[in-house]
Order: sequence, then C-alpha cells, then structure tokens
Amino acid sequence: MTMAQETSSTWRIWRRQCWGRHPSLNNKPVEPAPPLRRLDSKPPEAAKAEKEEEDTLLSHLPEHEAAILKRQLDIPPVKLTYKSLYRYATRNDLLLMVLSSICAIVGGAVMPLMTIVFGTLAGTFQGFFQKTVTGAEFTQKIDHLTLYFVYLAIAEFVTIYVATVGFIYTGEHISAKIRENYLASILRQNIGYFDKLGAGEITTRITADTNLVQDGISEKVGLTLTAIATFVTAYVIGYIKYWKLTLILTSTIVAIIGTMGVLGRMMDKWNKASLAAYAEGGTVVEEVISSVRNATAFGTQDKLAKQYDVHLIEANKSGFKMKTTLGSMIGFLMCFIYLTYALAFWQGSRYLVAGDMTLNDILTILLSIMIGAFALGNVAPNIQAFATAIAAANKIYATIDRVSPLDPESDEGKKIENVEGTIELRNVKHIYPSRPEVVVMENVSLLVPAGKTTALVGASGSGKSTIVGLVERFYDPVGGEVLFDGHSIQDLNLRWLRQNISLVSQEPTLFATTIFGNIRHGLIGTAYEQQSTDEVRELVENAARESNAHDFITQLPEGYNTNVGERGFLLSGGQKQRIAIARAIVSDPKVLLLDEATSALDTKSEGVVQAALDKASQGRTTIVIAHRLSTIKHADNIVVMSLGRIVEQGTHDELLERKAAYYNLVTAQAIAAQTQAKDEAEEPILDEKDANLAVRTPATEKAEFDYEPDPNDLELRRTKTQQSVSSKILAGKSNQDIPKYSLWTLMRLVASFNRQEWHWMLIGLFSSIINGAGNPVQAVFFAKSITALSLPPSEYGTLRSQTNFWSWMYFMLALVQLVFYLLQGVAFAYCSERLVHRTRDMSFRVMLRQDIQFFDREENTAGALTSFLSTETTHLAGMSGVTLGTILQVMTTLAVCCIISLAVGWKLALVCIATVPVVLGCGFFRFWMLARFQQRAKKAYEKSASYACEATSAIRTVASLTREVDVWEHYHAQLVDQQVSSLQSILQSSLLYAGSQSFMFLCIALGFWYGGTLIGRGEYNLFQFFQTLSIFASNRTSGINPTIHIAVEHPYPPATQAPNPDAAHLQHHPRRPSRLPASCIWNFYHVPAAYHRYHAARERLRDPIPGGEQDGRARQRCDDDTRCIYLPPILVSMNEPQALPMDGVHSRLSHAAAELKQLFDRKPDIDSWSTDGEVLQGMEGSIEFRDVHFRYPTRPEQPVLRGLNLTVKPGQYVALVGASGCGKSTTIALMERFYDPLVGGIYVDGREISSLNINNYRNHLALVSQEPTLYQGSIRDNILLGADKAPEDVPEEAIVQACKDANIYDFILSLPEAFNTVVGSKGSMLSGGQKQRVAIARALLRDPKILLLDEATSALDSESEKVVQAALDAAAKGRTTIAVAHRLSTIQKADMIYVFDQGRIVENGTHNELIARGGRYFELVNLQSLGKNR
Repeated sequence: MTMAQETSSTWRIWRRQCWGRHPSLNNKPVEPAPPLRRLDSKPPEAAKAEKEEEDTLLSHLPEHEAAILKRQLDIPPVKLTYKSLYRYATRNDLLLMVLSSICAIVGGAVMPLMTIVFGTLAGTFQGFFQKTVTGAEFTQKIDHLTLYFVYLAIAEFVTIYVATVGFIYTGEHISAKIRENYLASILRQNIGYFDKLGAGEITTRITADTNLVQDGISEKVGLTLTAIATFVTAYVIGYIKYWKLTLILTSTIVAIIGTMGVLGRMMDKWNKASLAAYAEGGTVVEEVISSVRNATAFGTQDKLAKQYDVHLIEANKSGFKMKTTLGSMIGFLMCFIYLTYALAFWQGSRYLVAGDMTLNDILTILLSIMIGAFALGNVAPNIQAFATAIAAANKIYATIDRVSPLDPESDEGKKIENVEGTIELRNVKHIYPSRPEVVVMENVSLLVPAGKTTALVGASGSGKSTIVGLVERFYDPVGGEVLFDGHSIQDLNLRWLRQNISLVSQEPTLFATTIFGNIRHGLIGTAYEQQSTDEVRELVENAARESNAHDFITQLPEGYNTNVGERGFLLSGGQKQRIAIARAIVSDPKVLLLDEATSALDTKSEGVVQAALDKASQGRTTIVIAHRLSTIKHADNIVVMSLGRIVEQGTHDELLERKAAYYNLVTAQAIAAQTQAKDEAEEPILDEKDANLAVRTPATEKAEFDYEPDPNDLELRRTKTQQSVSSKILAGKSNQDIPKYSLWTLMRLVASFNRQEWHWMLIGLFSSIINGAGNPVQAVFFAKSITALSLPPSEYGTLRSQTNFWSWMYFMLALVQLVFYLLQGVAFAYCSERLVHRTRDMSFRVMLRQDIQFFDREENTAGALTSFLSTETTHLAGMSGVTLGTILQVMTTLAVCCIISLAVGWKLALVCIATVPVVLGCGFFRFWMLARFQQRAKKAYEKSASYACEATSAIRTVASLTREVDVWEHYHAQLVDQQVSSLQSILQSSLLYAGSQSFMFLCIALGFWYGGTLIGRGEYNLFQFFQTLSIFASNRTSGINPTIHIAVEHPYPPATQAPNPDAAHLQHHPRRPSRLPASCIWNFYHVPAAYHRYHAARERLRDPIPGGEQDGRARQRCDDDTRCIYLPPILVSMNEPQALPMDGVHSRLSHAAAELKQLFDRKPDIDSWSTDGEVLQGMEGSIEFRDVHFRYPTRPEQPVLRGLNLTVKPGQYVALVGASGCGKSTTIALMERFYDPLVGGIYVDGREISSLNINNYRNHLALVSQEPTLYQGSIRDNILLGADKAPEDVPEEAIVQACKDANIYDFILSLPEAFNTVVGSKGSMLSGGQKQRVAIARALLRDPKILLLDEATSALDSESEKVVQAALDAAAKGRTTIAVAHRLSTIQKADMIYVFDQGRIVENGTHNELIARGGRYFELVNLQSLGKNR
C-alpha cells in the first residue's frame, strides 16, 4: 500500500469513527432538510423573523425549485447539553478527567481543613496562657501542628498540579478534535453554504469559538470543582464543630444574596439605560464621521456635537445611578463582613461560657463560614464560561452535523471509464441559493464539443461564470440538467468529476507552500499522484514549461522550492496566473475551464499568459470566459450571453458579419483600444512634467526580489527621474514626529476635566483613607476578641463583658465602613461620569475640527475613531480620583499595618514582612499563570488556524482541486505537533501555578512556628501574637481581597483581532482582571463581581452598540482568589496584590491620556474653528482654477491633478466628465476646500479661497454627493442642518420652498407625521431617491451661490434618477453649478462640459460641439450608448 493510499484509508476510517455516531450523516436524505435556521447570537424573535423572511423570498418559486435551494442552505438546529461538549473525548481523556476531578476536589478541601489547624493552634495558645499546657507540650504541639501546614502544602501542590495538568491537557485534546471535525465538515460543504456565511465567520468559529469551548472544558472545570469542594467542606466542618453557630452565621450568605438580588436588579436597569444611551450616541458618531465631508461642507459640526451631547447627558445620569447603586452594594457587603465577625464573637462567647464550645471551635467555624461564602462566589463566573462554551459549540456542532447535499467525500455516483469531454447544458434554469429573488440563467441550452474551444462573452452578470460553476457542480440548477459525456453530472461521483476538470479563475489562488507544492496540488486524486518523486517533478516541470512559467521559476534562488507566501503574495499577478495554469494542466485534464484568466493583468503580462493559455487549451475541451475579445478570435465557437440567455453563437467571422450583439461588443472595445493607445502615447509627456515621487510603497517593496526578474515578466516602469513641482513641495514637508508627554502633563490633562468636581474628589479621597484604615483596625478588634475569649472560666464575666464590647466595636466599624464606602463610591462615580462625559464631548468636537486629510488616514476610519471615543475616553477615567484613591487606600492600609505591628511586636512583624515577597510572588504567579494558560491556548493554534482559514477562504479552489483530504491531513498534522509542543509548556506552567498555591501554607507555617517560639520564650503574650499576626492577615481574615481596581465605565478594550460579528457569547480575556464599571476602589471577593459581570455583559450582548462602541465580546475573569483567603502571616500583601494588575492598568491609562493629548494638541491646516480670513458679505459665483497641482496626502506618489486650468462664469452650469480617477471629484473637494492644492490657486470672485474665512466661504456653497447623508432624527432636523443659522431662526416658509424646489414636498406631506417623520439610522427608512431629494432640499435651504453636484444620481435606479435629475435641474437655475456627471445623458444641456484625462482638461465645449469634434467626449458617449444596446 502506498503512502497516499494509506493516508486516504486513514482519513476514511477517521470519518467513520467521528461521524459514525450520527446516523443522519451516513444516509443521503431524500427530502429537503428542515427549514433554514441560522444558529447565531440572534434572539429567538430575530431568528424566527429571519426564517420567515427566507420563506418569503422563496414563496414565489415552485415547490421543487424552492426545495433545491433550501437543501443547499439548510443548517439543521442542534440542541446541546454540557455533556455534548465531550462528544470527542477518548477513553483516556475521560479517565484523566476523572483523576483530575478527584484531585481538584481534594485540593478544594485543603483550604477549609486549614481552619481546623488554625483553630487548634489558637486553642493551644489559650491552653499555654491558662497554664493547662506545659512549655514542653506547647512547643511539641506547635511543631506538630505547624507540620500539618507543611502536609497541607504538599497535598495542595500535588492535587492542584495533577488537576491543572489534567484538565488543560484534556481540554486541548478535545478542542483539537472539535477543530478537526469542524474543518473536515466545512471542507465537505457545498459552495452555496459559503455564500451565506458572513465575512470571517469560519475564522471566528475555528479560532475564537473553539477557544471558548476549550475554556469551558479545561481548567475552569477544575476551578469550579475546587470551589464547590471548598464550600461543601467548609460547611461540613462548621456543622460538625457546632451546628447552632454555623446555622446562625449562614445568615451571612442570605444577606449577601438578598442584597445582591435587589441592588443587582437596579444596577442592571441603570446599566442597560446607560448602554442604550451610549449606543445611540455611538450611532451618531459613526454616522457623522463616516460622512464627515458632508458635515464639514455644511458646517454642521456644532449642531451634530450637540446631538451627541444629548445622548451623553442621558448616559451620564444612568451611569451615575448605576455606579451609586454599586457603591451601595459594596458598602453593604463590607458591612456584612464585619457584622458576621461581631455576631460570631458575641454569640460564640455565649456558647463558650455555656460550655457548648471552645475558642478552637469558634475560630474554626468563623473562618470556615467565610471561606465557604467566598468559594461559592467563585463558582458564578465559571458557570458562565460553561454556558458560553455551549453557545459557541452550538454553532460549531451545527456545521459538523450538517449533511452536505454536494459532498465531495461521498463514494456515491458513477465514474466513466473512457472520458471524451463533451459537455452539454439542456434547458438549464439557475438561481443562486443566496439570491433566490434573481433568476441568473433561464432556459439555456449549449453544446460544448469534446476537444474544442468554446468562448463565452457578454456583459457582466449575463451568466458566463454561472456556467463554469454548474459544470464544476458548485451548485445544482433548479431546472434542466448538465451532461458530461451524455451522463447527468448529478449521477456522477462528484470527486471524480472535479478531478477530470481543471479550473483557472480570474483571481488565481495559490497556497502558502512552494511553487512545486502548488503545481503538485493539480495531481491530487489522479493516477499521477502515486508516481515517484522524480516522475512527479518531471510532470510539474513540463506543466510549467507549457504555461510559460519554467523560465522565471528557474531564475529564482530556490527555483521550484521557492515559497510563494500566503495567497502567493510574493509573486506578481502574471507569475501567479501562470503557476495556476501549470497546476490546472499538470494532470492532463480532459476539460479546462478558463474564467477570465487574464482580465486582472496589464496588457503586456496578458500577452505572456494568453500564449500559455492558448498552448494549454490545445487538444482538450476548453470553455473560455473572455474579458478581452481579441483573445478568443480563434475559438471554435463563441457564445454571446445577455441577461442569463444565449443571444447568438458562432465563429468570430460569422458573428461579425451579422453585425448584432457581438459586433457591438467588438466595436466598443476597438474604441477603448484607440483611447488606450493615445493614453500610452501621451503618458511619457505627462511624466516629464509630473514624475512619480521616489517613495517606497508596500507594492513596490513587494515587487523587489533578490533574483533577476524573468525577461518574460514585462512590467511598465517609470524611466524618468525629473521631479514635478508637486513632488518638490511634498519633499519639503517633514514627517510629523509623534510627541511624547510626561506623566505630569498627562495628569494635568486629566485633572482639567475634573476641576469643577474638586470638592467631590476630596470627599472620595478622604473616604479612601478611612476605608484603607478599616482593615488594620479590624485586625486589632480580632486580636482583642481572641484575647478576651482566651480568659479562663474564673473570668467568664470579664470575658462576656470584653467580648460584648469588641463585638460592638465590630458593629461600629461595619457602620463606618458602610458610610464611607458609600461616600467613596458616590463621589468617584460622579467624578468619573463627569470626566467621561466631558472627555467624549470634547474629543468628538476636536475630531470634527480636523481637516479631511485627517480622516483619510488608514488609522482614522469611522470605526477606529468611534472605538477611540468609546474606549480611550473611558480608560481615562482610571486616571481621575479613582487611581489616587486606590493609592491612598493601599498606602494607608500598609502604613497602619506596619506601624501597629512593629509597635506591638517588631520581631514577628519583621518575619511576616519578610514573607511579603513570597506572597507577592504567589499572587503574581497565580494571576500570571492563569493568564498564560489562556494566552498560550490561543497562540498555540494561530498557525494552524491561519492554515485552515487560508484553505476555507479559497474553498472554490480547494473544491476544484479536490484538496479536501489533503487540507485536513496537513491541518491534523499541525494540531498534533502543537499538542506535543504545548504539553511541555503545560507541565512547566502548572508546576509554577501549583507551587504558588502551596507556598502560602508554608508561609503560614513559618508565622505560627516563629510566633509560637516567641510565646514559648515568654517574649510575647497572646494579644501581641494575634495582634501582629492578624494585622497582616486582616484583609484575608475579614474576607477582603483588594486585588481589583474598579475604575472604568466600559471595561472592555478595543478589538484587536478579527471580531466575531454576532458577539454570541462572553470571552475570557486573560491579560486583564475583571473590573466592574464603577468609580471606586473595592477590596471584596467575587460574589458581587461575578454577579454584576455576568449581567453587565449579558446586557451588552442583548443591546449591541453600533460602530466602535461595541467591542465584540465582554470579558470575564478566572482568578481563584479564594485560595488566598485567611493565610495569616503572608497577608501584609493583602493590599499589595492590588499592584499586580495595576502595571497594565497604568500603561493603558497613560496611553489613553497621551492619545487624547495628541488629539487635543493637533491643529489642522484647514481649521474650521479659525476666525481668520476675509468675510464675504456676498458672492457672484465666478470660479477659476489656475495651474492646480494636487496629490492626496495619503497617496503622495500618485498625482491626481497636473496643471488643471478651469473657468466657470457666474450662473453657469458646468459639467465635469471623464474616466474614473481622472480628478473630477477631487476638483469638487478642492472647491469645498477640503484640501489645499500643492501648487496653483483656486479663485472665487477673484479672491484666492485660502484667504477667505473658511466657515463664511462654505456658507455660500452647497454640496450634493453621490451617497446622500442623512442622520438619525426627523426629516425636519435633517433639512435644518443645511441652514447657515440657528434652527429657530429659519422660517417655515424657507423649509417648504426648499422642499418644493427639491421635488420632495408632496412626498413629505403624504407621510403620517410629515416633517416629523423619523428617517432612521443613515436615512434607512427612506429610499435612495427620497434620501437624495431630502439632501437637495438641505442644500437649497441655505440658498447657495455655488452648487456642487458630485455624481448625485449615479447610485439611483432609472426611475428615481428622473425625479432627482428634475430636482437638480430646477435647483441649478440662478446659481453657479458644477456637476460631476456619471451618466452623460444628464448633462447634455450644460453650458460648458470639461473632459478630464489624467488630471488635466483635454477638451471642453457644449454637448453638440464636443460630439461634432469626435474626440474623447464622443468616445465616452459611444461607449455608454453601446452599454445600453447590450
């Protein structure tokens, strides 16, 4: 058995194993699949509506045609449970998960067991001071009990290590199986299935969604089991010790859940309102920035900024209420903690005096209850991860379980032994499944004889490429049949059929491997595939010679072993096309399909490739789709198609004699060829005057190789080196350096936004100091309470009195903390909301101040700037009083801790302080390791994901080459290699993580051992020991975990990778700790965090925010902080872990502030805020362009206008015509002064426009562009944006007259709400013609002296165009008008027509004059009339 046969056998065995469990996959369904239901993030109502819409689209078709289309699109719904995620788990995986689960449970039980040792040690100390334990016994017991901490550390290390390794390994293994099955299923799907997929959807599924599934079945399972085990063990210990006190203290959980339930709902309500307001504001921003030219032209920046501010004010109100509620929740939860201590000591002292329990029992129960409560809170975020994994798996499994109606891996169907290559279409009717409303081909019959060349020609959309798709059986026709050698292709084996047909498409797709590998792909599935390497190489080289590729390949340094890069980007278009031709003919196919194989090439490259095609088509059946008719003159049969039908066919000479459709096509291309010849003759003359800049661009860099270029690879290169005037001007401009700002400068910027709230800031900062001192104070109360409870029976009266007193102190502390956490939360919430409001408002206004070249830059797209407003301005809130409050709270806690502990017992204090680096290391490793687990899981699959995405994005090429098995095998091999390499990483990182967990127990052991030693020597009394120890344990022993900084209103960073368009679920973000949207600092455990994090994220997904406001996915955290609760000697770090994530926070905040500072400091060259320049009281409307040279700032190497001279008289209607890219729209942009020319000047009424006041000048102009821009609001609001005065100052008569002039008034009155009718986002409620007429009315409202029309009717259908054109003709009367014409019929009556070519005026005159002249304009008119004939 050969390697290829063995591989194929392995593939088929794997398929039976993986898909054999699903009986539906083994039988081809006779009936159409169930109705289409897309399994995405849409709510049920939306999915139902989508299904109804699809049924409506198919309702006009006969039942059998609708069934054929549905079968090609249907995705059966899949209902999954959590158990379904383990569908592909092997027996070894299950055994390892069982072992890991046991270890995770044991590891979770270790923490509560620590409380027993802690309580026993406290009892031993009590016995020593009550003289019931001798010094020797005391020392022995201390040593013995300290060893228990060591044992617990060892147990924790082993169990956590095994659990972590086990769950991460099995998670990776199972998710890899899911990836393999998903890719295999994707490769088996029909092409119609891909037509309905959104851009990047497959990429999202195979990367982000599988990561989410892995997240839900790997380490989070262990963390959840650990937390549950901790909770159960803690309560079991408590009830065993003394059930009454345990039951009483359980009220803590009830209070927490009740408070969170009530306040959480309020937070959800206000958070949803805030997000909704920001969503509407984000829509305004996206609308305005995406149409910034319109806003600039009409000077509506201030009006639109006020619209945005309305939404900001509403969001500010709701956000403040939400954050105030959150501050209340935090305050109440802190209060509950201290009340729990008060209740435990007060009630425990009563039971102790009654003889029902001991000090040992009280401390054990108290700590167990607190640990249990915190462990329960740690389950919530992980449960959400499990739900997210199920949601993600739903979409993946729906694809895996889908039965493809055109399965290339199916063995069904006949295989013809002796292939001739005759193809016939009989009465074929075709409708694309993704466009059921359009009949692409109707009753087409065509015979393609074997061994002959048949050419298909016709206009775009006539059905030429559809024939190729049907022959390849990418689709099934809804009527008729396609025959191959007399057999219906539906009866033939699909894989065999495609192996006998080779396709060369317009855009050749090469894969990221060597040239040899790419050509060898053409041998897959053929008899040649089994030949020896030398024989295969000979076939490859022969194919390359036939395709005129061998010569340039051999000149490469590595020859056929040269890697072509992803999608072949290292090669030129002609080189890629010739390799694709070699790949197509290497297997000597009987049928060759050429789908516009040379249309994307320049004239000289086309000649080389065409010669290769002519050679390749000899002796085989060839179907050619022609782009240039000159390439198919020698075809045996030429088929002319129009609107999905064959209108005529015959040889080249026969069709020319008929002088019908083909004759018109040839004549039109002859005129275009003459024009092109003139262009090539004139180009050197233009180049001498305006040569290209010597600028290195990505395109030129890409074309530079280390080898000599193939002589056949002819390229058009500039040979002149003389610089143009504009080149010299551009060369004189220096690059702008990105400024660097000091931290003090950035802090001053942030402070300036909160200057008015300084008194609120002081309240918040003072509250932070009080809250920071709360933990050390409670440590004093804790030590005093233990000391009181340690009194002997003879002093029980004093015991009760002192315990009652300290319990009241705890009660007092609870109230103080409640009040000051409330004050802190409210004060910082108010400051934060005001800061974000002002920052967003000012940032938006500064953006609108910028000139148009700012928005032309790639980094300043509408989405990027909208995202900037959402994220960077929000991040800035973290540099307000919140950050300073955090610092003050942490420093207060640390300072008070150190001062008190050193004052009371400096020896033990120094030892405890010495453990701080260890604890910091533990905290850091815990945080860093969990982050690294996630990061490594994502990065590990980047390479394989890139490979899979490359293959699926070129699915037509993969299908035509029958590469499905080959792609899967390469992908499978990559996953296996990645799993092997990642296993070592898992073992190492898990070792560090488990070590970080166990080290804490060792630190506890050190504290108790050394403290016990000091007590044994008589150096410390009980109060000194517990005072010093509990000072450092104060935050942990009180359940406080201040590792989280809460400072931002929208805690989600901007998307940095291909986003998931439907944002179906929450995604773990490994590098960032979870932060709730509140302006406060809070040190608390995960219960409220998880609760609010879940609901806030859920609301974000329920109400997606348009534009950049939506990040795509909410983030959640998987940090296991319960392991660090109550670890006494180490916990001077109870505040220091707060600094762990602060480094990233500081970096992000500094970056946000620097970005804003740079934006605020940027002063545009054309400043709409400027008051400089002459103010015109009136304008006649004469216009003159004098020797204007211009290049776009973002494309300085490309000249646009090269010495433009143009004159327009007042009141004249002037039309600008010419080919695309000749400078027409640029002329309009320069008139609006969106840019300044590099050389020359533009004069209006004899004044250079750069000397005029910019806003006053634009008030005399009005622009109507190709895409009409309407904003959210009513029709009246949109029309009023055109006024050059306040809306209230515009008389109603003026609005009515503008609408009448624009031919829209009657339509508006026909609407139920007339002028108050809401137009929707970007005017979506109106048709194109209606929007354009509203835009015209807006332009006329200001009664402009100059009207600029930039292809104002080109995007409209013919009916709408007539109405709009009539409105434009009326609007042009009595004012100077410059119109850029798309359809020449619309400007026949113009007073003057200027014909542009390569940035110059080549001729001008009236319509009749230019027609009589027979020049460029005459050619343009002829081409358009030919288009109409077709």
